[in-house]
Amino acid sequence: MRAIVVALALSVWLLDACGGPAASAPQTERAASVTAETAFAKGTEHRITHYILRPGEHTSSKWYFHVTGTEEFALPGNNWIVTVDKKTGRAELIGGQ
Repeated sequence: MRAIVVALALSVWLLDACGGPAASAPQTERAASVTAETAFAKGTEHRITHYILRPGEHTSSKWYFHVTGTEEFALPGNNWIVTVDKKTGRAELIGGQ
């Protein structure tokens, strides 16, 4: 019984460490933008509070969003790209572009 509890705890920890299982894949650009914004906030540790998120050129496999810092965050390098995989719903933040 203890081995099962330890294995379950390890599985939960690994899922959390790897970002967890992907949510259902977004079916619309709007849903993908919510996923992108959540990934941006998490990836920047919620430190960038003023920004604009705009859709980019999407491909058949990914949604692309451009994030630009505004107000006090309108600094060189405060530009990011967030991709959202259309099949899995996983987001990736690429910073300093």
